[in-house]
Amino acid sequence: MSESFAELFEESLRIIDMKSGAIITGVVVDIDSEWVTVHAGLKSEGVIPREEFLNDNRELEVEIGDTVQVSMDAVDDGFGETRLSREKAKRAESWMMLESVYEKQEVVKV
Repeated sequence: MSESFAELFEESLRIIDMKSGAIITGVVVDIDSEWVTVHAGLKSEGVIPREEFLNDNRELEVEIGDTVQVSMDAVDDGFGETRLSREKAKRAESWMMLESVYEKQEVVKV
């Protein structure tokens, strides 16, 4: 194999949109009483407050191994941690759905 680990790692970072606010796909790798840890192919795993994964009945909507869409808040927050947000990703998904409905001139019932 002619490529070094460093070259492969740098290539993987170019594939992922590293801008703040970007919507990326991750996998839930851990859940505890306060945090949901998501691996999104970045330098480090991101933690998201458990609250962001609760439904209207205050039930957890994800399990370990689930794939989720998350928003990139910061790749490195100054403490070496990746900050992600599920709520921001949900808002972006809702906005994209509304844009699609508008373009198709469909009716939205509320």
